[in-house]
Amino acid sequence: MQNQSKLFDDFAKLAQGALGAASSAREEFEATMRAWVDSQVDKMNLVPREDFDVVAEMAQRARTENDALAERIAALEAKVDALEGGAKGGTASKAKPTGAKSTGAKGAGASKAGDTGTAKDTDEG
Repeated sequence: MQNQSKLFDDFAKLAQGALGAASSAREEFEATMRAWVDSQVDKMNLVPREDFDVVAEMAQRARTENDALAERIAALEAKVDALEGGAKGGTASKAKPTGAKSTGAKGAGASKAGDTGTAKDTDEG
C-alpha cells in the first residue's frame, strides 16, 4: 500500500508542477498580450475615457447655452419687430415732403421689406 501512496504522491507533485508551469505561462502570456494591446492602442491615438467624458459634458453645456441664446435672440427679434411695427403705425405722416433726403433709418430694414429707401420709392410725384 505504501507503493500506491508513494505513486499518488508523485502524481500529485507532478500535477502541481504542471499547474504551476501553466500558471506561469498564463501570467507571461497575459503580460505579453497586455503590452501588445497597449502599444496598439497608443498607435491609434485613442482618447482616454475621462477626457471623453469631460468633452462630452462641455458639448452638452454648449448645446444648452446655445438653446438659451437662441431663445433670447428670438425674444429680442420679437421685441424689435413689435417696436418697428409700432413706429410704422404711429401718427406721423408716411409720405415725405418732396425733396426730403432719406436719413438712413429705412436702410436698416430695407432688405426685410424689399424697400430700397431711394427717393423714387418714397416720393409720390
